[in-house]
Amino acid sequence: MPIETLKNICETKTINKGFGTTKIIKVKMKILLLTDIPPTKSLTAGIFLENMLRHLPEDSVVCYTVLNRQLSPKVSDNLKGMPIMITPKPLEDWGVRKFGSSLLSFSMELVISTLQIPKIVNDIVKFGRLHDVDRIWATLQGQTMIRLALPVAKKLQIPLYSQVYDSPTWWMKANKVNSIISRNVINIFGKTLRESRKCALASWAMVDQYRLLYGTRGIPMVSCLDTDLARQPAKEYSSKRDLIICMAGQLYASAEWHVLLKALDNLDWKINDKLVKIRYMGEWLSIGGNKPRHIEYLGWRSPEEIIEIASTSDICYCPYWFDPDFELEAKSSFPSKLPLYFASGRPVLFHGPNYSSPAKFVQSHDAAYVCETLDSSMVKNKLIEIASDIYTYRRIAENAHKAFMENLTDLQMKQRVRDFLQVPIQ
Repeated sequence: MPIETLKNICETKTINKGFGTTKIIKVKMKILLLTDIPPTKSLTAGIFLENMLRHLPEDSVVCYTVLNRQLSPKVSDNLKGMPIMITPKPLEDWGVRKFGSSLLSFSMELVISTLQIPKIVNDIVKFGRLHDVDRIWATLQGQTMIRLALPVAKKLQIPLYSQVYDSPTWWMKANKVNSIISRNVINIFGKTLRESRKCALASWAMVDQYRLLYGTRGIPMVSCLDTDLARQPAKEYSSKRDLIICMAGQLYASAEWHVLLKALDNLDWKINDKLVKIRYMGEWLSIGGNKPRHIEYLGWRSPEEIIEIASTSDICYCPYWFDPDFELEAKSSFPSKLPLYFASGRPVLFHGPNYSSPAKFVQSHDAAYVCETLDSSMVKNKLIEIASDIYTYRRIAENAHKAFMENLTDLQMKQRVRDFLQVPIQ
């Protein structure tokens, strides 16, 4: 870290103590967290940010949130003393709204970028100057946040530190953003990363990709957990009567999910005389089908509850996109459910392409069963294998626990957060 940077963020005090003196380094940095989701316990991104904040010095962060109008997250009680400003986010989904079209998307995005974005930039700059911030931590999620980060940093004349949860191409596709606008936003995204001091990226694979694409100095910022939450790796199946499959989180990979259901239908939901059951924890669930199915819908649950429920199951299911349209996203993202699954002590069934980021991670650690196909008969065989070989079951559970302890604990997150934001270790 350059000497001038250290001077900006540290205050050194010398205290006389008997026969010698003691130097105390006191952090006086002030970070502007610019985000579309505030730290909270009610949304995945908010939970992630709250975990990161726990590893920063007290009172070192102020938050400006450009919030989706449909959301009303509650800021955690332990962060209520943090200065926070919230402003409504311009709509970003004109392509998928009623009567939406590519032309409507183009027109409205042009209006937003020309009229609304400059006003929000000026408001953020005022907030930053009020709190005498010396760096910006910006989450680049969606076209609004991508458009805001660099202009704010330039007006405040302070370093920018960017965080990426997913490739922005996924956001553009999901919201059917006009192709011309989309290319422009991606160009701004690339420029923002190139001008960022450091970048917190969604996976080890994304760090490698973005270093080649944009020359970024990337830090893998993946979801991590307190080691106290981790259960010991399973030695036996949970029951002699049932085989329980657990799944948590948002169900983006719907095609893969329906292949799992088809495989279970073909097994009549029985393996080795055990009744197969699915426990699902998330906001919504697609079921369908014309056969009896044994699915328990548990709704949204906290990370602690997910670990508890998963630890009494047999398999934790993690589907990932095979769709070629999402190849880039599959190669660069890392599912937040995976650390939760590893912490549960139960083996993971990863159902996705071998080129994906999580597939490479689990294969490098031999930490999950991997099923690299949308062929339901192959998925059926994999389920039978999991339920029939206790020795492999134990090995996978043990390796997953080891991978968790070496890569996905709060200790690793603390080191990565401080490296990302260039916070000196005290």
